[in-house]
Amino acid sequence: MSTTKSIIKRYKADKRGSFSTMAAVSVLMLIFSVGVAIDATRIHHMKAKAQSIADQVALAASIYVSQTGHKPDNSDDGFVEGVSYNARHLGHDFRGASRFTFTVDYDDTNKESNVTVSGDIPATFTRVANYRRFYFNMSASAKYGEPSTSDPASIMFVLDNSGSMWFDDKPIEAGESSGPADAIRRIDALKTAMIGMKANLDSVDIGETGDRYIRTGMMTYNHAIITSTSKNMDWGTMSVADINAMTPGGSTNSSPPMTEAWIQLDTDHSYHLAETGKTPLKFLIFMTDGNNTVGYDLWVPEEGTNHWRRQTSRQRCRWRRGRYRCWTYNDWEYFPSDGPSNEDISAPSGSGWEEGRFYLSTDWETQATCDTMKANGIKVYSIGFALEAGTYETNDWGYSTGQHTRNVNTDTKNKSVALLSACASEGDHFILAEDTDALNSAFDKIGNDILSEVIRLAN
Repeated sequence: MSTTKSIIKRYKADKRGSFSTMAAVSVLMLIFSVGVAIDATRIHHMKAKAQSIADQVALAASIYVSQTGHKPDNSDDGFVEGVSYNARHLGHDFRGASRFTFTVDYDDTNKESNVTVSGDIPATFTRVANYRRFYFNMSASAKYGEPSTSDPASIMFVLDNSGSMWFDDKPIEAGESSGPADAIRRIDALKTAMIGMKANLDSVDIGETGDRYIRTGMMTYNHAIITSTSKNMDWGTMSVADINAMTPGGSTNSSPPMTEAWIQLDTDHSYHLAETGKTPLKFLIFMTDGNNTVGYDLWVPEEGTNHWRRQTSRQRCRWRRGRYRCWTYNDWEYFPSDGPSNEDISAPSGSGWEEGRFYLSTDWETQATCDTMKANGIKVYSIGFALEAGTYETNDWGYSTGQHTRNVNTDTKNKSVALLSACASEGDHFILAEDTDALNSAFDKIGNDILSEVIRLAN
C-alpha cells in the first residue's frame, strides 16, 4: 500500500509526462485545425464552381426557350427537362467534373428555368473524424425573355507560359520531401481553367450568328511573345487544341504581350462594327505565376516614397604617365543613401532633389499599358497564381536544369501583387488564386462577369 502511495506521489510531483502529453495533443489539434481549414477551402471552391455551372445552364436554358418558344426535345438542341447531365457535357475538364451533375426544370407558369447542381468531393484531412465525402447542392433560376445582344465583346487573354508554369501549384509541406499528392502542374491547371471558361462562353448561343458576337485572342509569353501558341483576335473562342498547345519555358517579361494585346483590342471594334454595327465591350485577362525577371532598374518620379535623388558632379583621378589625370563625370546622389525609408521623413536640403522610386522597367511598361487600356474603356482583370511562399517541385523544368525544387519567397509574391493589383480596373478585378481550385474559381467569376454584361434577358 505504501509503495502504491509512493508511486502516486512521485507521479504528481513529476509534471514532465503531463507536459509531453499536452504538447502531443496540442500538435495533433493544430494539425487537425489546419486540415479542416484546407478542406473548408476546397468545399468553398467547389461550391463556387457548382454555382457558376448552375448560373451558366439556367441562362442557356432560358435563352433556348425564349428563342424557340418551347422546351428542347433532345439533348442535341438543349438541356432536356429531367435528364441528368454533368459538367463534362458543358466542356469542363476539371478534376471531378463528372461528379457535378445537374438537371433543368422548365417552369412555364412563372416563365423561368430552374437548375439544380449536385455533387460531392472526397474529404482529405477530416477523414480522421469519419468525414468521407462532402456534399453540395446549388441552384439558379433565369426568367424567359428575349436575349439582348446589344453588347458584343472582344476578350484578350495574356497568359504567363514561363518555365515556372511547370512547377506544382502547391508547395512542399513541412517535413515532406516531395509535393502534395493532389498537386497539379501549373500549366495543366491553366489549361483546365481556360477550357472551363471557353465552355462558359460557348454555352450561350445567341441567334443565328451565335459566336459572331464574341471575338477572343490569346497572347502566351515568357521572355517574349510565344508566337507559336499565341492567337490573334478572331471570331469565337480558342479551340481546345489551341489551349492545350501551351508549353512553358524561359524567363518572364509581360511587357511585349501586354503591348500587343492593347494594339489588337484598340482596333478590334472595327470588326464588330462591320458585323453588327455595334461597338463592343472590351476585356483583358492577365494571368501570371510570378514577377518579371527581364528588364533593368528604372527611376520613376513619384510622391510619397520617402526616397529622393539628384544629379551631381564627381571627379575621378588616376596616376598615369608620371602624373595625375583627373576628369569630371555626372552621377546620382540618393537620400537616404540605403534606399526608401519606412517612415515619413522630410525632403533633404538643397536644390535639385526629385522624389521617386525604382521599378523594374518591364513592370513599369506593363503598368503603363494597363493604365492606357483602362483609360480607353477596357476592363482589366488580373490573376496571381500559386504565389504563396514555399518550396515547389519543378517537374519538367527540373529535368532540363537539374534543379528539382525551387524556393519562392515573399518578395516574389509582393512584387507580383503590386503589379497585378495596379493593373486591375477595380479592387475585385484582381484575384489571388493560391492553387488549381482557386484558379478555376477565378476564371469562372471572370467569365460570368463578362457574360452578365454581354447577354441580358428582357423579362
